[in-house]
Amino acid sequence: MRQNVVQVNEMRSAREKSSFGLLCAVFAIAALFSIDCADAGPSFQILTNLDGSNGSIPVGGTPALDNEGNVFLPVRHGGLNNMGTVVRVSPRHPTKVIHTFDGKDGNSPQGGLLYDSSTGTFFGTTTAGGLEDCDCGVLYSIDSSGKETVLHRFDGVQDGSFPVDAPSRDHRGNLYGVARYGGAGGQDSGTVWKRAFKGGFKILHAFSGGDGANPAAGLLDGKKGLFYGTTVSGGAHNAGTVFSISTGGTFTTLHSFDAESDGASPYATPIQDKLGNLYGTAVAGGPGGGGTIYKLAPDGTFTVIHAFSNDLNGDFPQTSLVLVKGKLYGTTDYYGDPSCGCGTVFEAGMDGTLNVLHTFTGKPDGFYPFSGLTRGPNGYLYGDTELGGTGDQGTIYRIKR
Repeated sequence: MRQNVVQVNEMRSAREKSSFGLLCAVFAIAALFSIDCADAGPSFQILTNLDGSNGSIPVGGTPALDNEGNVFLPVRHGGLNNMGTVVRVSPRHPTKVIHTFDGKDGNSPQGGLLYDSSTGTFFGTTTAGGLEDCDCGVLYSIDSSGKETVLHRFDGVQDGSFPVDAPSRDHRGNLYGVARYGGAGGQDSGTVWKRAFKGGFKILHAFSGGDGANPAAGLLDGKKGLFYGTTVSGGAHNAGTVFSISTGGTFTTLHSFDAESDGASPYATPIQDKLGNLYGTAVAGGPGGGGTIYKLAPDGTFTVIHAFSNDLNGDFPQTSLVLVKGKLYGTTDYYGDPSCGCGTVFEAGMDGTLNVLHTFTGKPDGFYPFSGLTRGPNGYLYGDTELGGTGDQGTIYRIKR
């Protein structure tokens, strides 16, 4: 299993190293498109291109939309300090950097934002920054003007390090999330944490390997007072897990992935339907070798809905799904266009049928959509790409389903 994950990561690294050469060959074409709102298909629209000054290489999570339809997104690198930014993409105003991280208040945000529509406040995490002697990440809040408040600095030992993705929140305003590494006991397998509304911070669970290891996405606030999440490794077959945890810390491993039959290394937060079924993606393995879309029923029955297999549909789905009227929407990080291998946006039926809504080309539309999709008004889904676009630093886009 470790070999599968290493191969995926090595492939991603090689693709990133070659990205600049690829984009140089198409700058002449990309220059024909405007920076903002360039069309790349009948239902696909580039909202903005990242160029380094406003951030570069957004990774993981999903964009957040406020009540006015503005898109807010943490961007992992770039900005004045090259430690990442939070940008606002507005339908009425130019793209704006509302916050630049400086290290003490965070560094290298990975994932999306949680939006509180009642107060206009966003919540997020950074994978680094914070304490000078740790550089282990922070939990923060930020308003639409860019005013940031550090809510917690991770210490790397007891509470973990490398917190990823936006936190979730219960009805009392308590925040919940994961750290990919660290934790008590020296296992370095990550933690599940809780930050109380009034400021107290505690660890609900420290992973030990057998129950999963290294969560790489946020938690789903699900039914019956439970949160649901995934780990990219550990479990019975060291291929990752799906788990539930209560607000009090009661932890249950719901499924251990088997790389050959049901996929491996789920990098995404699961979603849940009205009946309590969970849906998600696994980045590698499965019958086709290119990852899977899965369903996990409340009784524990696990079903592979679709197996990716190195074809035009895409490969390596690393993102959470959106469920709309019985259809699942998501992205693949690789393949699609055989001349580019830049990823796809897809629509999947519960019967396993899959329809590609957009194939990335790496030219004006970007490539490697490692982040998931956010449902917006008027049938639009919002997402972003790690690289590509006219600035070769990633794009923020929307697509009509």
